[in-house]
Amino acid sequence: MKLFFSLAFAAALAAPLSGLHAGSLTPPDGPPQPTMKTLDQVEPGTPITHEDMPFAINTPGYYYLTENIGSEGYASITISTGGSVTLDLKGFTLSGEIEITDRTNAQRGSSTTIRNGHLTDKGIANQGFKTNDLPARPLILENLTISKCVYALDRVTNVILRNCQLADNQTGIATGQANTYIQASNSSITGSTAAIRNNTPDRLSIEGLTISGCDRTIENSGFLSALELRDCRMEIQEVLNIPLFSRLENCHFDVISDSAFEVDDMLMEGEVFITGCTIINQGGNSSSTSALLLNRGAQVTQTKILNFPRVIGAGQNVVIDQVQITYNRDDGYGERAITAERGLTLSNSLITGYQVGVDAPDGEASISKCQFFSADWGDTGVQVGENSSIAECTVRGYATGIEADQSLVENCRVLGSSHPYSNIGINTYESVVADNAISNYDTAIYGEGIQVSGNRIINCQTGIRAVGHNIIVRQNTITAQDGIEGFNGIYADNVINADGGAAIDVDTENSVIVRNIARGNTPDRLFPFPPYDYMGGTVGPVVSGILGSKEGDTQTQPISIFIDGQVAVIEGNNELPLGSPGISPWANVASEQ
Repeated sequence: MKLFFSLAFAAALAAPLSGLHAGSLTPPDGPPQPTMKTLDQVEPGTPITHEDMPFAINTPGYYYLTENIGSEGYASITISTGGSVTLDLKGFTLSGEIEITDRTNAQRGSSTTIRNGHLTDKGIANQGFKTNDLPARPLILENLTISKCVYALDRVTNVILRNCQLADNQTGIATGQANTYIQASNSSITGSTAAIRNNTPDRLSIEGLTISGCDRTIENSGFLSALELRDCRMEIQEVLNIPLFSRLENCHFDVISDSAFEVDDMLMEGEVFITGCTIINQGGNSSSTSALLLNRGAQVTQTKILNFPRVIGAGQNVVIDQVQITYNRDDGYGERAITAERGLTLSNSLITGYQVGVDAPDGEASISKCQFFSADWGDTGVQVGENSSIAECTVRGYATGIEADQSLVENCRVLGSSHPYSNIGINTYESVVADNAISNYDTAIYGEGIQVSGNRIINCQTGIRAVGHNIIVRQNTITAQDGIEGFNGIYADNVINADGGAAIDVDTENSVIVRNIARGNTPDRLFPFPPYDYMGGTVGPVVSGILGSKEGDTQTQPISIFIDGQVAVIEGNNELPLGSPGISPWANVASEQ
């Protein structure tokens, strides 16, 4: 079997290969022909060389450079298709201009895209992109460097920048005459005289753009009605004037000038919104003006503002919420964080390092849930005019914590400095001061015609000092050298721990003193003198209950307290026994209190 297979295989090899044919070795007639593919076959499109200059693109399609163009003469590319064009620079440099025209086809086709290369300083007019009338669809620019031009982008109204750098031009972007939209990602304008030169009287919207090293950030050649900045990072060399209708959102601003933003007309009411921004003073320490000058009705939210001597100058009815204002430079301290006209609303904010936290003298301010921390013995934390409210705030380290006229101050923590004592915790006129905690002040609460209730006062030299008329001081807890000093009013239900002074020192001619508890008075204040001073010995009708004996030491004995519903009355220096019928005309008033 093996022998048969071997013989058959050998016979097959020996057979002639009559069925197989080799190719002809004779060359064809005529000259040799190329066998490689053309450039068009490798990459479909239209190549552009320096010999094609000036070049006009009149048909939609794909166009690309094959070399650097313009270094030895005029270079110009005109696109007049109204869209549906991609111009690829292929990494080459065009020293000239690209001009986009054609108004009649403005609404036609898809976007025009220009990408992958460099535009620089040689050519006609040195204008990078010149668009007489940009189509409604955006101009898309990708992976471009444009430098040393008069205008890197001129008269654009709708442009998308992706990975583009506009550097060392006289003007980065000059806008058109209509609403302008600039959308950028990983793109920047640097080293220009003007980063943006605005020509539109309508709306300018910029998103995602970085601007640095430019003399002017946005230069307005006309009246801009609205400005929108989103997700931008900008260096501001001089004051940026913004229109009445503006929105600055999630932006970072490094400010070299004294001020950052100023609304065009402070007296007009508009819609200025600043939200999610960081604004940092990287320049000098001039306090000639505020970082933000805001018009009526402006709103600032979720924003950080750092190291400006003066921060916000606000018109009427400005709203500020969740804002951090801090001064922590080594060259001094901040002067005023917020100066506002009537109707300020401030909430959920932190102010640190300023001599004055808020100054709103025109009143009708609402300040709530804020923290104010002084720098270097600050002057006043919060000062407001009439019909204002200050609630749930912490004020620390100021000579005067809060100043308020005809207002409400409630649920605040006001903390002075212990060495030495600060001046006045809450200084007020005809106001309601309720449920606050105050410590480390010479006088915790001082005011004329005030209503003071539910406050907790510790470590002060004087707890409450009330002057004038219509005074009500009730339900306060006081630990101080002197508890209460006052004039005509009602003093009821207070708990006083006097440390070396008088618990209650009032003019009693027209006062009611009732249901108070005092402890820890000076040792020489024994019966028949109760532990309160009658201001020069003048004694009027006082309703009071007394617990103790003439011989007993009243340092730890409660005074001015009802015992089993019975009232003892003191008139002059005479002491009536406890339980005697009340003979003072104030008795009924005291009972009602």
